[in-house]
Amino acid sequence: MTCCGAFVMPVELNPPMPKPTKSFELKGWHVLAMLVTFFAVIFAVNFTMMNLAIRTMPGTDVKSSFEASQHFNGQLDAIAAQDSRGWQVDIATGAIRSGAPLQVSVRDKAGEALGGLGVSARIERPADARFDKKLSLGDLGGGRYSVDLPQLGAGQWLLTVEISRGADRLFVSQRRVLLKE
Repeated sequence: MTCCGAFVMPVELNPPMPKPTKSFELKGWHVLAMLVTFFAVIFAVNFTMMNLAIRTMPGTDVKSSFEASQHFNGQLDAIAAQDSRGWQVDIATGAIRSGAPLQVSVRDKAGEALGGLGVSARIERPADARFDKKLSLGDLGGGRYSVDLPQLGAGQWLLTVEISRGADRLFVSQRRVLLKE
């Protein structure tokens, strides 16, 4: 009897066995290659991140922390002398932005304008010393000093104003300002 009419369907009761395929076998050199690759990737990422971090912020404010610490008592004396002068120093940092004037007015204890002083400012990017600028403020008279800020990027900046007479530094003020575009 046939299932399809006139044709006889051959049926094999013992099909041929497929060729045995070689299964993957994890060997010692595979494990070694994986370990070396893993640690090479870790090393490369760490080296790249460290290099980028050091280039943008070296992490030092002074060359020698020990030498800076030796001047600490002198800095305390300078702060006490600055406080005893009783100067009223107004640093206009309201809407500070690139190209805008930075204005400083200086008055003594009695409220009299102080002229003929050397006024300088440093504006520093806290995270990247490459953008730091040193500025010299011009005397406008009447105890007022001014300078136009250079082109700076928006964000947080550290503004340090120093007032001196000759070689004597008489006043220092440091504050964080937010620059707008």
